Amino acid sequence: MIWTWAWREIRRQIKFNLFFIFNLSIGLVGFLCLDTFKTSLDNNFQENAKSYLTADISVSARKMFSEKEREAFRQIISKAGNGQTQQSRVWELFSMVAAAENSQLVQLKAIDNQYPFYGNLKLGSGRLIGQGDAKDLNEKKLVWVSPELLEQLKTEVGKNLQIGDEEFLIADTVVEDSSQGFRMTSIASKIFVGIEQMKQSKLVSLGTTMNETNLFKLSPQVNSASVVQNLQLEIADPAIQIENYQTAAEDSGRALKYLSDYLGLVSLVALFLAALGSAYLFRSFIYSRFYDIAILNSLGLSKKKAKRIYLAHLLILGFGASILSLLGASLSLPILTSALKALTPVAVPVSMSLKTALLALVMGVAGSLLIGWPFLKPTERLQTSKLLTEGAEVTATGKWQDFLLFTPSLLLYWLLSIWQAKSFKIGSQFVLLFLGSLLALWILSWLVLKLIRLIQIQQPWTLRQALLSVSRRQLSSLAVLVSLGLGTVLMNLLPQLKVSLKEDLSAPAQLKLPSLFLFDIQDEQLDPLKKFLSERQLSLAQISPLIRARIIKVNGTPYERDLEEGKFRTREEESKARFRNRSVNLTYRDHLSSSESLKAGHDFTGVYDPKSKKLAELSVEYRFAEQMNFKLGDRLSFEIQGIEVEGEIVNLRAVKWNSFQPNFFIQMQSGVLDEAPKTILASISSSAQQVPELQNALVKQFSNISLIDVAKVIEKVIEISDKMSWSLELMAGLSLLAGFVVLFSIANYEVRRRSWDLNLLKIFGASHRSLFTYLVFEFGLLGVLASFFGAVISLAVSWILSWWLFEGTYKFDLTWPCLIVLIVTGLSILILWVVSHQVIRERPSELLKQK
Repeated sequence: MIWTWAWREIRRQIKFNLFFIFNLSIGLVGFLCLDTFKTSLDNNFQENAKSYLTADISVSARKMFSEKEREAFRQIISKAGNGQTQQSRVWELFSMVAAAENSQLVQLKAIDNQYPFYGNLKLGSGRLIGQGDAKDLNEKKLVWVSPELLEQLKTEVGKNLQIGDEEFLIADTVVEDSSQGFRMTSIASKIFVGIEQMKQSKLVSLGTTMNETNLFKLSPQVNSASVVQNLQLEIADPAIQIENYQTAAEDSGRALKYLSDYLGLVSLVALFLAALGSAYLFRSFIYSRFYDIAILNSLGLSKKKAKRIYLAHLLILGFGASILSLLGASLSLPILTSALKALTPVAVPVSMSLKTALLALVMGVAGSLLIGWPFLKPTERLQTSKLLTEGAEVTATGKWQDFLLFTPSLLLYWLLSIWQAKSFKIGSQFVLLFLGSLLALWILSWLVLKLIRLIQIQQPWTLRQALLSVSRRQLSSLAVLVSLGLGTVLMNLLPQLKVSLKEDLSAPAQLKLPSLFLFDIQDEQLDPLKKFLSERQLSLAQISPLIRARIIKVNGTPYERDLEEGKFRTREEESKARFRNRSVNLTYRDHLSSSESLKAGHDFTGVYDPKSKKLAELSVEYRFAEQMNFKLGDRLSFEIQGIEVEGEIVNLRAVKWNSFQPNFFIQMQSGVLDEAPKTILASISSSAQQVPELQNALVKQFSNISLIDVAKVIEKVIEISDKMSWSLELMAGLSLLAGFVVLFSIANYEVRRRSWDLNLLKIFGASHRSLFTYLVFEFGLLGVLASFFGAVISLAVSWILSWWLFEGTYKFDLTWPCLIVLIVTGLSILILWVVSHQVIRERPSELLKQK
């Protein structure tokens, strides 16, 4: 019987059902699009994991391994792999190259004859490079380059390229690289060169900033994960990275996963707005059914059974919303994948999975129940006795405890935020900011509605009537203001943050950006380099030695790698594990630089005095300290070229990383590391016009020194941020669309509900035009207020986020907020015209017949 009655209600209320389903499905579309994309991404990782690593296992470090170390790796892996093991070696480093009169920073990838074991390189000539096909690079002075490098250097295939002290022939271009995976664009173009030829270029020497990777191919029957575990037990040094193809594939797509996490959070805003619109519709619907429910109760139907009828009704609506959302997600996926395609060279085949379909079903059904359940509770308190009183309205007494029924929905929303962000911290911060924005919107809207009620306007009557409608119909007005306001907050927030990011990168507060950043300067080159620059009236700034080290003890306890692989980790845990499983670069200074400020503790007391018998003083960047759980007073022991050095943390620093000056996580007091093997970092400030000539001259004079053009790096970062923000703005647009759907639903409901009043106004002489003007005033006012409040709150939220992300750099940009106010108001009026056109043109006589 329950399902029969529920189906009867559905047939009687077609318009309500359609609006409810459409509202809820709009919110689910973005959520399902992201889930589909993430599932497709994970599937792609699994299918192509070996191609991303080009091997089964890799052992790497930010240094050159000795032959003894390489042999040790091979023996451990051969033992675990039953002797069936192949080995390859890769060097990666940044360096300057020159062609004719131009020079450019590049990423050199030196490979041996065995590279790659899996996957391939596709050359511009059409040739595919697999295992054993790179012999010509090691036998001859040839290179394969990225196509964009030819344009940057204004050269072509068949021309020579200077790398270090050697000339190489550009033999071909690399148009596809399977190992690139989903990594974001690098700041430098890539060049493939033979590892045997690289040795002759004199670029690689003691202290060179480089990375060596030893790749291993195992027999098909060998479990690579167990081999990795054996290696990690044998090799305790956390600076040596040990990965199998599965973990490497995860690393390959980390940046894209982080982006999808944030996209997921933005999609939750659309889900909330859709739920808000559906809740408003269901509340209005169920309150209109109080009279019918009371009659059923008086005829013997229990209140519990009556409630079950509408719960069944909600289940059917939720199922319908799930089906419609799946259809909408299928149609929207090409747009989302197009937005994300610009961020990665690898195409992701996207298809809807059974898991996503089941998720849609669960979210739709559970969502509709959570939305409707709080409004069904009052039906248990219906005053059926009023059925016997002529003209009395059947109502239900409200209780403040009814608000507690929304607790499961809020709890679920919080858990969804944590799940989407893969972070308890970020998910909770998102919910706090979101609820804070929601509360601010509600308070502002409520105050304005109270003020509107006090406004006394006699003429024109259309404006007077509009103000009365807005203030008297408080629930619908608040729903519209909150929905459109939250959508506007998102649409304004991202462009505002982008403006602040550009300001932070290009003009950091109280700092002058250098023109060139130099690294891999050898100790003996420092004086000649200074002389070279002084002849051009330039000088080196922020000269900073770089010493390779690894942390071996913290407070006397051995500092070991994080071996807990395979378990679920939050993004913070992943980040902490990456920091823990790496080597560190140390420097020494006797004072803070212009890009640093003291957060806690005291500055260095001067040059270290070995006679004092005190530990050397250490300074640690405060966010790095938080990641590693380091505190003031902690003792850290480092191994530097086989020698143990211990120090005590005496201060925590804040670093302006966007200063593009040499900055380090850990600094040591001067007088301890002065004689340690080192390379030197520095920067040069010059006019933009001098940079190309200066860069070319430096490359000719000091071929091993690498230079970064700071202006070009900033352009690259801004370009990537623009691409990422486009996909975020797309999802924010979906949230605003959800807000407009709420407006459409409420406007349609309100106009239909007021059709009797509107027709009475026609009988008293109101024209179609004046009625439309009255409705334009009402909903146009709501659009203006919602977009204005959203813009104001977005400025406040962006200021908070800028303070947190960029440490105080903030720039107001009112262009986009003003434009959004105009767009939202215009679309609000357009939506009103669509929903009111038919009602306004109805003949009063037809309405009287219906009555």
